[in-house]
Amino acid sequence: MSMKKYTVEVPEYFSVRHYQEFDKFAHLEEQDQMLAMIFLLTSQTVDEIREWPVELVVKVYNELQEMLKALEPQFYPVIEWKGKLYGYQPMHKMTGGEYIDLNNLCKNSKDNLTEILAIMYRPVVENKLDTSNFITKSVVKAYGGKVENAFNYYTLEKYDSNKRKVAAKDMLDFPATIALGALTFFLGSKAQLSKDFQTSFPTWEIVQTELKKQMKSKTKYRLVNTTVGYLRSMSYLKRPSFL
Repeated sequence: MSMKKYTVEVPEYFSVRHYQEFDKFAHLEEQDQMLAMIFLLTSQTVDEIREWPVELVVKVYNELQEMLKALEPQFYPVIEWKGKLYGYQPMHKMTGGEYIDLNNLCKNSKDNLTEILAIMYRPVVENKLDTSNFITKSVVKAYGGKVENAFNYYTLEKYDSNKRKVAAKDMLDFPATIALGALTFFLGSKAQLSKDFQTSFPTWEIVQTELKKQMKSKTKYRLVNTTVGYLRSMSYLKRPSFL
């Protein structure tokens, strides 16, 4: 008597939707957590999973756990996603409205992550990343342990708070590793800025001026050193692509 064969499909990457759903598992018993995780990350229904042999449930669960352990936040200034080029909006380029909305949403970053992403990553409307000027500077500086600042080589779609709410729905499918990397980078930059202005309450114009100065030193240094992926993707023009 031959054993029944099972085919289990897992997602190509861990999405924001998956990340936000995980909190709902916290109150469940261990066995129920197993079923919930397998259901979330595979194409199987709960009823189908309940029909599996115990050994298979444990095996698939353990493999999914290993996949999740390997996930780490990664920051990329530019990402190709669903066939469209998206760029990260650095603080020194933000308008007051962008910064205020982003700052308010970050007070509950987990629940508001999709709206945060809709501000941070927007479609690129002007792209100079493939120009010989950028390529030459990037490759040469990468060999010396430095990298040309990619933020100066692209322009994003103008911020619109109404469009943000529409775009946020699509961000449920955005790669969680990139989302968390961008959030970490923003909060790190914001924390550094707070230290610089802890004795005063500056206007947004003063904030932007200070940020532009930091892009030549502190923030730029942190950008280079927080992600190996930046050097790999930008220096050799191999932007990460998520279908």
